[in-house]
Amino acid sequence: AAAARRMAVSRATLERETARLLARHAAVFPQGYARIACPALAGAPPELARRALLRLLACVGGAPYPPRGERLDGLLAALAVRPFRGRTLAGCRILPDGDALLIVREVRGSATALVSPGAHVMWDGRFRLTFPGRGAGLRRRVAALGEVGWAEIVRRRPELRQSSVPFAARAALPAVRDRCGIVAVPHLGYGRISRNAASLDAHQVTFRPARPLCPAEFPVA
Repeated sequence: AAAARRMAVSRATLERETARLLARHAAVFPQGYARIACPALAGAPPELARRALLRLLACVGGAPYPPRGERLDGLLAALAVRPFRGRTLAGCRILPDGDALLIVREVRGSATALVSPGAHVMWDGRFRLTFPGRGAGLRRRVAALGEVGWAEIVRRRPELRQSSVPFAARAALPAVRDRCGIVAVPHLGYGRISRNAASLDAHQVTFRPARPLCPAEFPVA
């Protein structure tokens, strides 16, 4: 029992220090991507750096399970080599961004959902979307914007190129589609105007990942 308690105290301490590292040096954005300062990650004890990176990947990737240990260790080893050119892991793209790492959702493998008026959808293990109750009989599809979708909306709205959302993160944003193309991309403020079709635009989109960045601390009796 004493040994178990010591292990529990050690785990709680590691989790607390990991949360402190993330609070000071990482940021998670409502569009579903994250950044962490490279110097902070490189200067942290190896186990803290490993745990921090694992939490970021789980939060942004939306996967129900974390990546396998050897793959995570391989990513940490790659980060120590300059120049770092980017990798994919756990449904995420890990990219250099100045003196930081940018972690974005990989479009490949992201979810697709059919929605109707009044629906509340948890999409891709990351976003909760709420649709208004009007537009009876309408059905729409929610999927990642993708490169083709991005090209479609900037043809209509060229000013979207100035969005503050990093280019690498835009392709994984949730987009509402119908047979004619993209109806809405809420995070970019995009909505297609059509006089001939009723609306079924998401009026509330919340980043609510299945695995939060800092879960409740491990309890010690």
